[in-house]
Amino acid sequence: MTFSKPPIVEAIFHLVVERDSDFEREVLNEYAKYITQTFPIFNQEEKRFLKNEITVKLDDLDNITSSVTNILEGYKLSSNDRAKVIQANTSSFSFSKLHPYETWDIFYEEANKFWEKYVETTSATRVKRLSLRYLNRIMIPFEKKVIQLHDYIKVFPEVSDDLSMIISGYFMQISLASMTYQPSQAIVNQTVGSEEVGGTNGDSTFIPLIFDVEVFQDVDLDVRDSSINSIFVDNLRPFKNDIFFNSITEKSQEFFQ
Repeated sequence: MTFSKPPIVEAIFHLVVERDSDFEREVLNEYAKYITQTFPIFNQEEKRFLKNEITVKLDDLDNITSSVTNILEGYKLSSNDRAKVIQANTSSFSFSKLHPYETWDIFYEEANKFWEKYVETTSATRVKRLSLRYLNRIMIPFEKKVIQLHDYIKVFPEVSDDLSMIISGYFMQISLASMTYQPSQAIVNQTVGSEEVGGTNGDSTFIPLIFDVEVFQDVDLDVRDSSINSIFVDNLRPFKNDIFFNSITEKSQEFFQ
């Protein structure tokens, strides 16, 4: 099922990698240079962290030494319009596509292209985790200042009928294990944001319902193993779709047509 106005505000393709102990972190600079030179729309931001080591000798407590090391962690590469973001780190790679999201084929082809160049340039050896994460933002009409969640979503918190109260805000997290797409797992976060004004004439009131789905699978694969592609395409993507489409109502789907 596809929509002309999908509620996706960010889609993330993410892999955790494993390297040999003698990996030279500065090699990441070659990847960042390739991206910014080949795709001039990308800007480069270096990410580093400080490591502080303190040495104390028990037989000479007055002689305490310390050293601070500035260590390269990776690069954040963002397109000029901030719609595409690559995170090329020592232990992971991710590609994010922010609004507007087009299609899965376009998203995955582009993400995979940047991933394959990351493998080639930085000599990653093995993959330990594969994941897809989709952040959806569903704008719910709020004219009467009350939302009936069950009108828009099938998974939500409930308040006992014995309490004369309504939910005014919430954050809910659910961990799921797939029976169909084993051994994939999922984490679903759901919350509502603050009241917003919008609509054609800017005279309507909405509440954003955030539906955040991350599906992942822990693996131990060579970075060039063909099963990486099949896990993303035949396992993680349909698992993510099952969660999303079976969690929203037809009334919500009308917003995306």
